[in-house]
Amino acid sequence: MTTMCEPYDLIAILAGDKAHRPPPARTLLALGWAEHITVTGEHETIDPVPESVGRVLSAPPSRSTHEDARAIRTLAEQHGFRKVLVVTAAWQAPRARLALARELRGRPIVTDVLSWESTFQPHSTFGTVLTQIREVTKLAYYALRGRA
Repeated sequence: MTTMCEPYDLIAILAGDKAHRPPPARTLLALGWAEHITVTGEHETIDPVPESVGRVLSAPPSRSTHEDARAIRTLAEQHGFRKVLVVTAAWQAPRARLALARELRGRPIVTDVLSWESTFQPHSTFGTVLTQIREVTKLAYYALRGRA
């Protein structure tokens, strides 16, 4: 006998990579993984599909992963959500986890981070190295600013 875990209250898609992050998040919503869905960012939207009608929530505008975490906290507190699934890319996941841990410290909100990979691959080792340098720099910035 299999049992289904309690669904999340919210699936939060972190802004960026619009072609690859929203489709799996909408699929998880359709499969009953959550009651609601949102996307962070300043001008991000979720393309309407039948299974999302009435379930899409607007998050406060955000321009960084730190502000994304704050927007998720604000939305969760406004609606009394306790379980949030965050959908992002693997390269952004460590930074997202740090920002969420900092922003949700002491609050009764549980977050899980799901890394959803696109089929895009950098064309060179140089591109991969640049991506890693950029992410390490952002992590250091967050640590120095006390955001992680």
